[in-house]
Parts: sequence; C-alpha cells; structure tokens
Amino acid sequence: MIKLLPFLLVAFLASLPQGRAESDNRIRVEELKTQLPIGLLKMPLGTVVTVKCRSFLPTEEESRNKDAFWKRQVEITEIDGKALEPPVRIEWDTSSPLLKKPPVGTTIEAIGYESGSFHGIPDAAGKDLPLASGIPFAFHSGFVPMQEVRRPAN
Repeated sequence: MIKLLPFLLVAFLASLPQGRAESDNRIRVEELKTQLPIGLLKMPLGTVVTVKCRSFLPTEEESRNKDAFWKRQVEITEIDGKALEPPVRIEWDTSSPLLKKPPVGTTIEAIGYESGSFHGIPDAAGKDLPLASGIPFAFHSGFVPMQEVRRPAN
C-alpha cells in the first residue's frame, strides 16, 4: 500500500481541474482585469511613457489606399529615452483633444499611453447584414497622447 501512495497521489493531482486546457489558448475577459496585454510598444497597455514620434510617411502604394489608415498613424522612434529599431507604427488616438498629431516632417516628444479595444464587424455578421464596414472585427490599439514635452531652448 505504501508503494502505491506516490502513484495514487500523482493520479489524484492529475485528475484535478487545471484551469484552462492546453488547447484552449483564448483569453478570458476576467483575465484582463488582472493581467494587461502587452501592446505594440512592448509594454502593458496603460503604461504611461514619454515617446519621441513623428507623423508616418507612407509608401507610394500606401498613399493610394482609399482607407488611408496611415493618416492616423505616427512612428514612435523612442520610448523613455531608448531608441526603437525599427520604429513602431501606431494609431494616434484622435479622440483625445489634449494633443494633436504632429504635422508631417515634425518630431515631437509626448507623454501618453497605449490603449486598445475591439472594432469592426465580425465575419459572421457580414454574411447576414448588408454592412460595408471593410474593417474586420479585431483588436486595435493606439497611442493616447496626454501632453507634449516642451524642452527649454538652449
């Protein structure tokens, strides 16, 4: 009986629920309350940082795109004084009235954070509804600017 004890213990522990199944790699909403996803800036969403950024200059092909998503993007070249190579392209959240997107050819420093949400139309809805969104249902993130960093002139 004593020789069977380790085997029985292992069998018992293996029979206990293990949380999420190995094959189920989906994220549960409850998990987002305690664990924030890592964003495009390689930090948890909501982390306040100082970035150096410029308006994104599209390729010729991108500039012909009718959606012109690139018009809402910036290239972040530096986070908290550390250079990013390659720069990160991210949407500039225009719902924040605090700071406008930098004009083309201008680099600014801004304090802000990355946030995100789901947007678009699920594939299944498009089959049943005459919606022409063109944006697939997916998670989209953006940089929420809070204020520009003004450096004293030398």
